[in-house]
Amino acid sequence: MIVKRRLFPLRIKVNEVIKWRLPVNHPKLQDVIQDSMKARAGHKGEEALDYYTGLLHEDQFHIFQGLRLKSGQTHFQMDSLLLSPSFALIIEAKNMAGTLTFNSSFNQMERTLNNQTDTYEDPILQAKRHRLLLQKWLKDHHFPRSP
Repeated sequence: MIVKRRLFPLRIKVNEVIKWRLPVNHPKLQDVIQDSMKARAGHKGEEALDYYTGLLHEDQFHIFQGLRLKSGQTHFQMDSLLLSPSFALIIEAKNMAGTLTFNSSFNQMERTLNNQTDTYEDPILQAKRHRLLLQKWLKDHHFPRSP
């Protein structure tokens, strides 16, 4: 059962408004367009994930899409959280073109596209951090620890 549905990102809406208000020669226009494209690709990847989690038996899972929680002084957001009586599963979706390389020595992911390489945070490290934060959140709210 879907407990919390994913919302359309406010970031995309804000970028679209800014994009239409900036003059075509504004120095920040390309940054806004790039940010909007990245956010749209990410949202598209998360929606693709929602299709597959939607195929699960509704009576066996509680699905939280785009779940944002506060743990201590920090907030964290998981693309999807699946809960069942026997386990909890954090899913982080990535929707990127190009060739992806995971570099565990530097805890980063590299994407090569059109002979250009960009570096990103390692999504495995991100999921592990979310696991720790979720465990802390569950403990702070007196929920039993889930495998």
